[in-house]
Amino acid sequence: MDFQRIPAKSPLAEITKAKLQSSGIMGFDQTIGGGIPDGSLILLLGEPGSGYETFALQVLYNQAKAGKKVFYVSVDKPPSEVDLEMMTFGWSIDTYKSLGSWTYIDAYSAKYATDDSTSPVIAWDKGLLNLLRTKFINIVAKSTQPFTIIDTVSHLLLDYDENQVRELIENFTTNVVRKVGGVHLLLMVKGMHDTKTEVLFSHIADGVIDFYLRERSDQLQRTFRVRKMRKAIYDTRLYPVNLEEDGLQIETARRMS
Repeated sequence: MDFQRIPAKSPLAEITKAKLQSSGIMGFDQTIGGGIPDGSLILLLGEPGSGYETFALQVLYNQAKAGKKVFYVSVDKPPSEVDLEMMTFGWSIDTYKSLGSWTYIDAYSAKYATDDSTSPVIAWDKGLLNLLRTKFINIVAKSTQPFTIIDTVSHLLLDYDENQVRELIENFTTNVVRKVGGVHLLLMVKGMHDTKTEVLFSHIADGVIDFYLRERSDQLQRTFRVRKMRKAIYDTRLYPVNLEEDGLQIETARRMS
């Protein structure tokens, strides 16, 4: 009996490809089989200075350039500070904010500013967790395959009970991640919480990416490892990360034991 070989670009291959979202970061997608599976909640767990925050900013900037809707929940710092951090690498988002493709959810400011859907910044003064459960989720749920970031879930855990934060993330996963797709990033500071809390949010997330900062010889070296990625075949080895003028570069040709 003769068997036909499936063409390299079969309909099945195209469907599989369509379910992956490219990070836009050179080398990273290669470590997870071509991109982040659509409809994923990704926990970025990193030490201060390890590059996990820059990674998140770079991913979102690349999506805004590609015409995707981006929502940035700024918990640790005001949006203006995030803008300055991005300009370090020449990533200006003024155009995307004016077009409405980049929206800040200003959870840092202690006041409710506006409910104008055309504004690039939405700020709330009280009942933050409840408003994230309702208003934020409702806003994002109206988009198709959006990219979001909560920066950081660590700060929420400092201000609110762990069970409340967990319920917020599970609600967000059910009503946004699973329904409209896209990629959604949670930032958590490694070492700020006990092991049980890190394991809990690692379990909730579809993917977990660890970023490290280690001393090697006479300098500090950044590395990352994909610890978990549902719906993907991924490499779990450590990869070096270089911080360049235009952002992070992943050295896929050089792995570390």
